[in-house]
Amino acid sequence: MAQISVLFPQQPTPEETGAEAALREAKRIVEALLFAAAEPLEETELRKRLAEKRKEIGFLVQMMESSPEMVAVVLHQSFKFTKPAVMEHLLTLDSDELLDWDALKDAVQTSPASQSVVETITAEPMGE
Repeated sequence: MAQISVLFPQQPTPEETGAEAALREAKRIVEALLFAAAEPLEETELRKRLAEKRKEIGFLVQMMESSPEMVAVVLHQSFKFTKPAVMEHLLTLDSDELLDWDALKDAVQTSPASQSVVETITAEPMGE
């Protein structure tokens, strides 16, 4: 049986409101849906799931600060570097040195299926 990684293991605190508890539980459910697969996925199934997850970007962006890896999943196969030297440079940087989107966007081609997702993410305060 496949195991599901738990990224939100914390228990509710006395100060947590009902809405906060509901959001935490919703995040756990999304986490399970994003990563649950009993076996490797066929390419067509992966594309189908990505399309479904991209429709949920409005909810997923709420997780950018606490769990950016939950949002990054929807960007799978979204980019093609048109300037390989920029990609090579990025690989030499630490995570706190990465370039912001405005510095990268001319070196990256975004897939049509991901364009609106990228726009939604970059419009968020943590979206760079």
